[in-house]
Amino acid sequence: MVQRNLWVSGGLMIGMLVAAVAALGADGPATRDPDDPAAQWTECGEPWAKGCEFLGLWGDPEKTPIGSYVRAPKGYAFLKHSHGSTEHIVVLRGRVTSAVEGGKEVVSLPGMYVEFESGVPHWARCEEACLMYNTYDKPPYSVKFHR
Repeated sequence: MVQRNLWVSGGLMIGMLVAAVAALGADGPATRDPDDPAAQWTECGEPWAKGCEFLGLWGDPEKTPIGSYVRAPKGYAFLKHSHGSTEHIVVLRGRVTSAVEGGKEVVSLPGMYVEFESGVPHWARCEEACLMYNTYDKPPYSVKFHR
């Protein structure tokens, strides 16, 4: 039940994102801008409350590790849940408060990394509108809600 909250320098964070998102092709790396008006954001869907959206970047949630942007409005609560895979998050915008079950609340700011181990119940709340880069390293993607 470890929750890590580490400062990632701006240069390192950008390097990590570029490495994770880039798919080298004949014309150079593929990129995805979360602020691109043409980006096709998708509602997180049931059982998540309305307001949570994601933009898939790479991977197949049924077969491979995945990476995506996740955004939510100020005050949005990600209710207590766990995943079948370790969740890796880099906060890109906003202020996010989170905790693991029985653990201490931690506030994460842009540039900070948060990790929730596989199977560990946790929750989060966007104190300001937030944008995060999330990855899951073990398919298939799964989420289980806890009371």
